[in-house]
Amino acid sequence: MNVVINILVFITTALFMEFVAWALHKYVMHGFLWVLHKGEVCHIFLNGALFSSHNSMAPEK
Repeated sequence: MNVVINILVFITTALFMEFVAWALHKYVMHGFLWVLHKGEVCHIFLNGALFSSHNSMAPEK
């Protein structure tokens, strides 16, 4: 029974952390911190770095 409880606690914790990460990204990074996040989003999507084989966070030369 202890193993089942541990598994349920693990799954519940993981799901809660995913929800918090999603909510923070949506409401904080796309909210009042958009100024900081905009450069990263635009660089990845507009420069095609999202689909490239090299490191997408490396500065362009």
